[in-house]
Amino acid sequence: MNHYGYPRPPIDSTLESDLLERLEGAYETTLKESATHTGFPAYTDASMIALKTGNRDLLVFGPANLEQAHRIDEYVEVQQIEDCVNVLEEFMKT
Repeated sequence: MNHYGYPRPPIDSTLESDLLERLEGAYETTLKESATHTGFPAYTDASMIALKTGNRDLLVFGPANLEQAHRIDEYVEVQQIEDCVNVLEEFMKT
């Protein structure tokens, strides 16, 4: 298989990361439930940032339903957007 462009390696974020700890805290405070950690089976700029900087303390967070992502009828529910905004607002306070 030919590879064109930059390599796009998977990123293993550090589970002991201060960034992750703060985001989890904001998520749990805002939504009153535990955050889950999952892999993301697609490409994001996080991979390129890690490759260029050597920093693996990166997270991808946002509203989505991965089961229907990247389809013709892809959508994000308004409540998911509102929840995401509220979590990020709380995150910025920490």
